[in-house]
Amino acid sequence: PAKRDRTKYFANKEPRDACQLCVTPAINKILEAQKLEGPCNVTASKDLCSNLRSSFVITSIDGSKQKGEPLRYGDLFYLCTLDNEGGNLYLSSCRATLEKCAAKSRKQEVTFVSEPSFMTEWRILHYNPQMRMEYEGIPVPANAIALINHKYTNNDLAVEENFVIRTPFGTQEYEVSCHTYLDSHRAEQDVNHFMIMMGVPGDDVYPVAN
Repeated sequence: PAKRDRTKYFANKEPRDACQLCVTPAINKILEAQKLEGPCNVTASKDLCSNLRSSFVITSIDGSKQKGEPLRYGDLFYLCTLDNEGGNLYLSSCRATLEKCAAKSRKQEVTFVSEPSFMTEWRILHYNPQMRMEYEGIPVPANAIALINHKYTNNDLAVEENFVIRTPFGTQEYEVSCHTYLDSHRAEQDVNHFMIMMGVPGDDVYPVAN
């Protein structure tokens, strides 16, 4: 979602617009490879059209979930790119070190990798910390605000609105890290808020096209 506060505090700085999670491969891999190959960077693009870079599949980490079974708050899952040209890559993160961290924000780095591991396990949490325990085990609705939490480090996926990266596609996109930003009430800020977008009949956010 876009930044709630639309006030323009500086002449050369616009409030964060709505954006979506995207795979950003290196330029040499774009030119040579027939499909996406890991590791790839992760950015947030203001282009909200669905494409290969922004389409993902949620899969069970142990096969206990059947295909089509609803994802529930607290369930562990892999967030993967599509098969074939998508490369079937896994969203991954690891604790930030001096040698391995996000390029500009220096926070915990997020990448797409080729093989699953304990660093590719994620879960959905309710965005309201006061309601989080009550929602544990309840199916996650599509097109609703939620947190994407990394199990290993217990940090949330975040859009670094103050750091913009120029991609090999010629676009400027927000850097994405794994860092929990809290406000004065110990609640996650809107840079940690994400939506799992899916076409739903009658939905106001992302309805199915006629």
